[in-house]
Amino acid sequence: MMNKMALVIVLIGTVLIVFATVYLMGALGTTPSATKTVSTDATKEVARVTTEPDIFDRMGERWEAELGEGWETYPVFLVVTEDTDKAAAALQAATPRLMRVGGRGQEVDISADFSGDPYDNTASYVSGVYVTPEGLVIDIDTDGDLPKAMADAMLRIIVEELVSADVTAHVTTPSSAWDTELQPYEPPKKTA
Repeated sequence: MMNKMALVIVLIGTVLIVFATVYLMGALGTTPSATKTVSTDATKEVARVTTEPDIFDRMGERWEAELGEGWETYPVFLVVTEDTDKAAAALQAATPRLMRVGGRGQEVDISADFSGDPYDNTASYVSGVYVTPEGLVIDIDTDGDLPKAMADAMLRIIVEELVSADVTAHVTTPSSAWDTELQPYEPPKKTA
């Protein structure tokens, strides 16, 4: 009986700590960082993915307040890394997921009939991976509008795939002239 009572007290304490932390983070105006760190071995170098603060503000104009939160743009992501091949593979793995992100930030079944609600729209195109002097680029056609939930989900997917591929990288947006010096990414040729 005492063991069950102790367990209940520990669970209640844990829940209170979590709620207090969430409350304090909100009260202080902080949000969790998009930075992810992964390591399974203390001797192994840690893969770390960071993101540019206000990345979407750098991509385009914010919507007028009455339209909600979002931007007049289509997203273009630049991945700066020393591990180009693994990062390119991660971006290629992200492509089908990026195609399925709806305006509310959910990954949807794109084969289903949509209700006509504009928030059901998904990207109409995700580019291949391009190499620029700055790094790897992938761009997504969202018909010129990018709701905040969709933007956040797309950034999350890119970070997840980079972390999954054990890539250390910084995700940002390229300079305005990014499309003048780009080449399609070519994986290294395997030698026999």
